[in-house]
Amino acid sequence: MFGQNGLSVNEYHSQFKGLVDALEYSEGTIGLSDKRIMKFNNGKRQDEVSKEEWADAAARARDDLLAVRFIKRSDPSRYGALIADLQNQYARGNNQYPATLDDAYTMLTLV
Repeated sequence: MFGQNGLSVNEYHSQFKGLVDALEYSEGTIGLSDKRIMKFNNGKRQDEVSKEEWADAAARARDDLLAVRFIKRSDPSRYGALIADLQNQYARGNNQYPATLDDAYTMLTLV
């Protein structure tokens, strides 16, 4: 299973993006189940919104999934406290996870 495993944040980010690109090339876009997209569309189904609204929600669902995965697969010896804090905040209803992969990258560089 892919993780940071001693890579610098920059190397990890680059390899993570490369794997995402390869996966999406062969399998399609990541994170696009209707249920997940609805979460980013105030619970509305595809037939209840415009194509543009659905596409925007789909993009945000993908970005969110990649950001969370990037954080959760980061090196626990370096970022374990950050990961635990994000999980605890989320459990309390205070989602502090970054919304995009670039935001997740920035978050790790600031720790």
